[in-house]
Amino acid sequence: MRRQSRAPRALKWAGTVLCAAILVGFVFSTRRAVSWDSPSLRYEINLLLGSIGYSWRPETWRREAERYPPNPGWGIARYGGSPKLSWSITRGANRSWNWLSIPLWIPFVVVAVPTGMLWYRDWSSVRQAIRRLAGWLRPKRRKKVTLWLVAAFCVLHVVGLFASCAATYTLYDFLLDYRPKNPVYAVGEWVLFILFWTTALWGVLWAWLFVRLRNRLFERQPGHHCPECGYDLTGNVSGRCPECGTLVPDAGAGRESV
Repeated sequence: MRRQSRAPRALKWAGTVLCAAILVGFVFSTRRAVSWDSPSLRYEINLLLGSIGYSWRPETWRREAERYPPNPGWGIARYGGSPKLSWSITRGANRSWNWLSIPLWIPFVVVAVPTGMLWYRDWSSVRQAIRRLAGWLRPKRRKKVTLWLVAAFCVLHVVGLFASCAATYTLYDFLLDYRPKNPVYAVGEWVLFILFWTTALWGVLWAWLFVRLRNRLFERQPGHHCPECGYDLTGNVSGRCPECGTLVPDAGAGRESV
């Protein structure tokens, strides 16, 4: 199976990112409304009830007749109660608006089907990526805790913390009405506060655990290798790695097993 050319692969990743954005928009819009109103307040694009909508004013509408006209620009509003998601295309009208609403599952399917086909056609590159990941986790040489590794895990810790917080609060907000005075939320906020301001310590911990796991996988690899560079020392009786010069007193052990 031939690898995809540059354009299909770009479309594949663009479709994947778009599918993820639609899913995030679906979850977010179940308890909130995101809208953009034109400066003249003649039309609006919104994300609400798991759907994306386009609204426009009737010709008879006058701003002075509206009791609470929206402000132009971006706006986010939260609403309580159980979310009543929209699963079908709806169109309606009232005294102030005409609207057309399309549920987000429809564009998700439209984007996900060709994206899935592109992923299937490029399955060879997926297998190669899996093999590279397996090789990264099962290294040919030991790894040490370095400054760049700690910095990388600090960044991953912050990103993961924010992502988990957003997912958790969105889930709570979807199932329950958010009450800041609830002791469960208060304890959770203190825990998140501590986890965030101790990010440097967590970065060191995660980097150390990763290196420890990686080195254990390295030691379980079949054969007799140098503990520093991974060079195969089978048959070597010099007690020193010819690749990196590391002293390996038991280098001749691999000869007995041959």
